[in-house]
Amino acid sequence: CVFRRGDLPRQLRRFLLASVGGERAEVSPGTLTADSSRPTRRALFLRGLVDVLLFSLLAVVALVGFIIHARGSGRDLVSREDRWRFEAMPASEDALLAWSRSQGDLRNLRVQRVQGDHELLLRYERSRAKGPAHPDWDLLGYRMAYLVSAPSLQIPVGISLWLGLLALYLVGGGLAVFRIRRGLRAGAPLISPAARPQRGWLRWVLLACVMVVALDGAETWLLRILHLEQEMQRPISEVLRLTTGSPLLIAVAVLVVVAPIVEELLFRGCVFGRFEAYRYGVSGAIVSALMFAVVHGVPALLPFYFGVGIILAWLCHRTRSLWPSMALHCLNNGIAVIAVFSATT
Repeated sequence: CVFRRGDLPRQLRRFLLASVGGERAEVSPGTLTADSSRPTRRALFLRGLVDVLLFSLLAVVALVGFIIHARGSGRDLVSREDRWRFEAMPASEDALLAWSRSQGDLRNLRVQRVQGDHELLLRYERSRAKGPAHPDWDLLGYRMAYLVSAPSLQIPVGISLWLGLLALYLVGGGLAVFRIRRGLRAGAPLISPAARPQRGWLRWVLLACVMVVALDGAETWLLRILHLEQEMQRPISEVLRLTTGSPLLIAVAVLVVVAPIVEELLFRGCVFGRFEAYRYGVSGAIVSALMFAVVHGVPALLPFYFGVGIILAWLCHRTRSLWPSMALHCLNNGIAVIAVFSATT
């Protein structure tokens, strides 16, 4: 017979336990026994889903507010990404970059060669009403130019975008910490955000790094075999390429520091932590990794994000702390940001 603290006065609880011969059966909050009642996997899944949906709702509200603010301020510059194919191309893009500097309606042009020496990817900002840019390719040394695709991201790039994302993550992080602390006060043995990792945590972090690198290499190899390299592009990466000046510092801080910490609090602290607290660790790792992959919204990279989510949940389980998974997540995002800029000339 087990009673939670606060259910009955202490004297009455002791009297009832002694009357049934179960005085030693009393447990402290957060301690689970074979006879303890615990929530089902379905209940824990629904709680985690509510947390993720709340965060997603905040993201939608922030995005709508940003779009309304951007249009109300009269800024109609949008990010564009044009893909051109040629029969022949010059050895460098110096002439094309010089041409872009003479165009008053073209900003932040970045050029990337794809498919060897036959295609160019142009990323830039331009007025929404003017459409894709059409350089004089013959004059610039390009032969038989053909516009393959010219989608517009329809996102005005500037400091307000990254400040909005920063505010979104800070509010989401506060929500996650509130949910974790509320569970701790209720007696659930969740992993506190302040909990330090157990001894020997460094070896588990190094092993997790190796697994993430191997997973990334396998994912890249598979997408190249299937000719799906372009599907690897993350929408936020395209916006990051078009960010320059002081907004770039805020963007790097959001993507490399703030976002990983908040996502670990949400997916490993709230979602996985609940399952782990009630000895559903495997189910919690799968559920949290699946939600983590879906929220990132890149279909071709769903297996990669799912695998990374499993590794981060395993790391959290081995170290009994969120700090190592936060550190690994920050490192992974930092490498991704460096790769975005190193791939752009």
